Amino acid sequence: MKRISQLDGIRGAAVGAVILHHMASILNIGLGRNVVVLVLYRLLHVGWLGVDIFFVLSGFLITGIILKDRPKPNFWRNFYLRRAFRILPAFTVVFVVTLLMAHYLVPSMQISTSYVLAAIFFLANWTIVNFSEMPMLTHLWSLAVEEQFYFLWPQAAKRMSYTALFKLALGLALGSALLRTALAMTHLNPYILYKITPTRMDGLAIGAALAVGIQLPGVHAFLARWWKRIALASIAMLVLSFLGLKFNLFAFDPWSQVLAIPPTVILVAMTIYASVEGLLPRAVDLFLKGSVITHLGRRSYALYLIHEPINVAVHNSRMHGHLSHLPSGIGVNLLLMIAVVAVSLVLTEVSWHLIENPAQKFRHKLGTAATSQGAAV
Repeated sequence: MKRISQLDGIRGAAVGAVILHHMASILNIGLGRNVVVLVLYRLLHVGWLGVDIFFVLSGFLITGIILKDRPKPNFWRNFYLRRAFRILPAFTVVFVVTLLMAHYLVPSMQISTSYVLAAIFFLANWTIVNFSEMPMLTHLWSLAVEEQFYFLWPQAAKRMSYTALFKLALGLALGSALLRTALAMTHLNPYILYKITPTRMDGLAIGAALAVGIQLPGVHAFLARWWKRIALASIAMLVLSFLGLKFNLFAFDPWSQVLAIPPTVILVAMTIYASVEGLLPRAVDLFLKGSVITHLGRRSYALYLIHEPINVAVHNSRMHGHLSHLPSGIGVNLLLMIAVVAVSLVLTEVSWHLIENPAQKFRHKLGTAATSQGAAV
C-alpha cells in the first residue's frame, strides 16, 4: 500500500493533542482561578484523547502489515526485528538521557528503580497499581500498552481467517469498553482505570478490526454506505459527553473515559477509512495533508518520547527551582510552554536524523522487509 499522507496527518494531530494536554500543567502555575486560564486549561486537557487516536492508527497500520506479510517466510523474525528497530533506538537514548536529567538537573525527583525496570520491559502502565511511578517517564505507559498488545495480537493475526480475526478484534474492543464501564462503576482508582491494558486496548482493537474489515467485501460495503453517518454520530456523542460532563472532560475522571473514548476511537477509525478510500471532506483532507502536520506525524514517535521529560523538568523548575523566580502571569507561562515545544521539536529533528533514520537503514541492510507505514505511539 502506498504511503497515505493523510495518515501522517492523523498521527501529527494526535501527537499535537497529547503535547497540548501535557503543556496544560505549566499553563496554570501561580494563576489561581483566572477564568481565561481555566477555560484554556480545560480545552487543552481534552488532548489526552490523542493517545486513543494513536492507538487506532497503530492498530490499523500494524495489522495491515501483519496481514500483508503473514504468508511470507521468516514472518516472526521480520515482524519483531521491524518493531525492535522502530522502537528501541530512540527509546534507549531518550530513556538514558532522561535518567541523567533526573539525577543531575532535577535532584528532588526520586528515581524509582521499580518503574525504570518496568519501563525497560514495557510494563510501565502497570506500575500505577502500586503508584510507583516516575514523573519524567510516566508517559511511557501508552507505549507499554501498545507493545503488550503487539506481543499477543500477531499470534492470532498470523493464524486466523479474516472473518474470525475481524470478530475477535471487535470482541476485544467491546470487551475493553464494557470492562472500563464496569470498573468505573466499582469506583476503581481512575488513574489505574486510565492506564491498564485491558481497559485501554479498544482503540488498538478497533484499528485492527478496520484493517481486517476493509479486506472483507461485506464489511467494506457496509462502511462505504454508513461511514459518514457513523462519523457524525460519533461527533455528536463526543459533544454530548463534553456538555454532559459540564466541560470537564479530564483524563483521570472515570466517566470522561467511559463516555469519550468509544466515540473517539470510532471517529478516528472512520477518518482512517475515508483517508484510505479518498472520501474525506475537502477541508479535512487539506488539513490532514498539510506540510506541517504531516511532518509532525512522521516524527511523532521521537516527539512523543522527548517532550514530556522536558515538560516535567520545566514544570518542576517553575514550581520549586530557578524558574520559580520569574514573575507570575499567563504570558510567562505561555512563553515557557512555547520554549518546551521548541526545544522538543529541535531534539526530535536530531533524533530523526542521527538515530531513527540510521537505525532504519541498518535494518534494511539486515534484509528485513521494509515498510513506510509503521506506527509507534
